[in-house]
Amino acid sequence: MKGAIVDLKVKFGCFTAKVSGKITWIPGPPMPGKMFLHTISQEGNMLQFKLSLPPGSAPDVVSQELTMTIGALPPTVETFPVAQTETGGYEGVEDADIAASLIDIDGAGNRSQPHNQIFVLRDTVPPGEPGDMGLIVTGQT
Repeated sequence: MKGAIVDLKVKFGCFTAKVSGKITWIPGPPMPGKMFLHTISQEGNMLQFKLSLPPGSAPDVVSQELTMTIGALPPTVETFPVAQTETGGYEGVEDADIAASLIDIDGAGNRSQPHNQIFVLRDTVPPGEPGDMGLIVTGQT
């Protein structure tokens, strides 16, 4: 639907007004796709992680706006060029909830509906490989 012709009659108290005109609907880009969280490393109970971003939802998308809340911290808002597929440098306490919202923005500044996701920051980083084993001779029979 590109537009609609409307006649609207509004009554407010003892006043009545009539409004006529054309309403044009200009949609923004479609909602962006799914994000993925990747744990990079762990230091104590703090986990370092990054997010993989989906490609733009339409050919004219030029940037993506990411709003993220890590645990009880205040939300952060970052804007990335649509060609950037990963974000990084984040840190949170193990088992913290991560709330992420991604919006696509096209060249005209139109914004998509947000794609909201919730992650739980889990320790998925295995310990390093053990070192070499040694043999100790303890006796002879």
